[in-house]
Amino acid sequence: MEEFRAVVLPYQLYQEERVNRKCTSTLWLSLQLALGLVIIGLLVSACSLPGVQSTTNTNTTSLTPKPTPKKSTHTVASQPSGTGKLPSGTPLPQDEVKPLTFNLAYNDGAMEQDVAQIFTPGSATFHQYLTPDQIVQRYALSGAQQQQVTDWLTQHGYTIDATDSLHTSIKVHATVANIEHTLNIKLNSYTIDGYQFFLQQGEPKLPEPVSSLVTSVIGLDNFAFPQFQPPFGFASHTATTLSSDCSKYGAKQTLTRNKLAAAYQVSQLYQQGYQGEGMTIGVAEFGDTYNPQDLAAYATCAGIAAPNVQNIDVDGHLASGTGQGEATMDLELIAGLAPKAQILDYQTDGKSTSFAQSMVDVFNRVASDHKVQVLSVSYGTYESAF
Repeated sequence: MEEFRAVVLPYQLYQEERVNRKCTSTLWLSLQLALGLVIIGLLVSACSLPGVQSTTNTNTTSLTPKPTPKKSTHTVASQPSGTGKLPSGTPLPQDEVKPLTFNLAYNDGAMEQDVAQIFTPGSATFHQYLTPDQIVQRYALSGAQQQQVTDWLTQHGYTIDATDSLHTSIKVHATVANIEHTLNIKLNSYTIDGYQFFLQQGEPKLPEPVSSLVTSVIGLDNFAFPQFQPPFGFASHTATTLSSDCSKYGAKQTLTRNKLAAAYQVSQLYQQGYQGEGMTIGVAEFGDTYNPQDLAAYATCAGIAAPNVQNIDVDGHLASGTGQGEATMDLELIAGLAPKAQILDYQTDGKSTSFAQSMVDVFNRVASDHKVQVLSVSYGTYESAF
């Protein structure tokens, strides 16, 4: 099942999520996703299961040295693949405000090497996990370099919205007129088959020394967004129906919590007294709502206590809703199999920024929080669909 395949250790997630793309901006997004997952691998794994010892690395002498960013002027965003030959576009209103994310240079190569050593038995740094501060020190821009980018942005009319604690990106907003002027591009709107979107025209570049400190700019188009569909007709099920008739629980008793636990041999852990005590499980959800009443009804039918779920806003605020996607199923299955674990639901509203950037933001937030031992990332479709 997709749900159980996705609930894996963070470093395994890192291995699964690497996707090679040709265009510059898309390649950076996949690298950023890998970066977020590697950071999770460094941080999250440090919180071990009961009986497993782990330590925090205080000796970084054997880690890869941090290089000085190379000076080069490069294109910081490319048109997404698949657009084909477009009709004439309509210029966006000059006073329209757009959010952008300036992704900062990171020493990805050094991080990958160090992660490999951290997970290699016999290595001098085996299981010597890094703290967020150590990650920033080893792989991120210095505070002074990040300030250079911030100063350039404010001097050129951008408003700073946020800078993440791992020094991976700076979120800003500015008018279309200002974006076009500073990046030397045009932003045009298009409508094809009833779908309206905007794209950049031209190759955005930044001057030195900022060019060597910024790897990409996200938000210059909204051409491609994944469309999620309820996998099993969730729309036909409501909290009222489920709570009043447990005969329909677990696909009419064919896939109950106990049967799942037995199939995946989790029930053996129950016999040893393990039901998720002391564990914190993270769940990544992107614009997919859930109804707390559904969770309560599921718990009643499964014979467990009400799940301990805490929502964490990452990009925007996601209010509770009908739960017609995978969010409800994710939370129910996790709560059912680990009923005494705490669940942190990292949410994005699906509107504040691009989907790919939301993924990066969630992974970075999980790494910065340093609270979960397992992160569930269940997309509902294959990776290349993004």
